[in-house]
Amino acid sequence: SILFIGDDGTDLDTYGALIFAKVNGTPAANDMPTDLIFSTNGGSASPTERMRILSGGGLTFNGDTATANALDDYEEGTWTPTIQASGGSSGQAYSQQVGNYTRIGNLVTIFFTVVLTNEGTHSGTELKLFGLPFTVKNNNAPAGGSINFANNLGNDVMASMTLNGNGAGNTTTLFLNHGTADSTNPMANNETILANTSRFDGFACYLAA
Repeated sequence: SILFIGDDGTDLDTYGALIFAKVNGTPAANDMPTDLIFSTNGGSASPTERMRILSGGGLTFNGDTATANALDDYEEGTWTPTIQASGGSSGQAYSQQVGNYTRIGNLVTIFFTVVLTNEGTHSGTELKLFGLPFTVKNNNAPAGGSINFANNLGNDVMASMTLNGNGAGNTTTLFLNHGTADSTNPMANNETILANTSRFDGFACYLAA
């Protein structure tokens, strides 16, 4: 243990903070499962646990020791986005492909800009965003986002353009939908909106597998 003790005006016997290791599991030969616990004093006679590094990895907070609740990942990085037909596209060329992401636990937030100079040849009738930095969790239909700027499209579209994870589980893709004038089916997806100089700027959130 590492103890932090201060003068409280009466004595030097009050802990301000505490860091200590605690065996979590059954030790065996060359095996010592151990949590590392950080506690601070918020104004009482003894410190309270604020954070714990679990023996199997991950952070928990404020006395929670459940592995399922542990924060087990944080990272930031870049990725290379492409906009292709659902079955893939060949012969494409881009003047700009910028992608950034932040992952906290299994929640991934992505941002991207894609500018084509050649849309290529398409296989499949739907349009998708490819190259996500992590695989989309299965049954993650609520995953999605928005295209906040687009131009030079192959067809006119109505209202908003969105990204959706319905049917994209266990892939590194999201569907790129667009609004229609049909009140019964206000969203559609068709690769014909892609053109040689199309541009898409957008963002999305999804749960990683």
